[in-house]
Amino acid sequence: MKYLQKNFSVVASGSAEISSKYLRECLKDEGKQQKLFENLQAAEKNFESLEKGQTMKIKIDGEGNMIVESSKTTVTFNESKRKRQLAAAKTFADVQFVMNLLQTDLEECEEGVKNNWCDEEEVKKVKAMIECAKQTLQKVSGEKKSSPENFSSEVTEILF
Repeated sequence: MKYLQKNFSVVASGSAEISSKYLRECLKDEGKQQKLFENLQAAEKNFESLEKGQTMKIKIDGEGNMIVESSKTTVTFNESKRKRQLAAAKTFADVQFVMNLLQTDLEECEEGVKNNWCDEEEVKKVKAMIECAKQTLQKVSGEKKSSPENFSSEVTEILF
């Protein structure tokens, strides 16, 4: 295992899980050992070409069969959900709540652009929705803010 960690970054990084049974067999059988090295070399090429935000795991079972799993982190903005939330917002507090959600969405998308998890289009969508929320906020800003007397009815209205 130390040899494999030294010679294959996919193993050294912890991204490879190799059956101990198969490793023992590789020590006795040159054919199996060669197959293991070929599998790890193929995995190594893929591992080295991973983009930021991508991960790869390989598993080599007791028979020497290799399974490769890869994934990539992505960030998307659920525009339709936020539109529905904004349309349902009737009070200053409701709109402010959606605005806070949009600010979080913006931060996540901007971080996603930095890490190549999404593109600028997602950021533009959020910014456009924030502008809509600002307009809605101006419309309802004249309304009386929540008070303890009408809290119960507002919560009931939101829940139902």
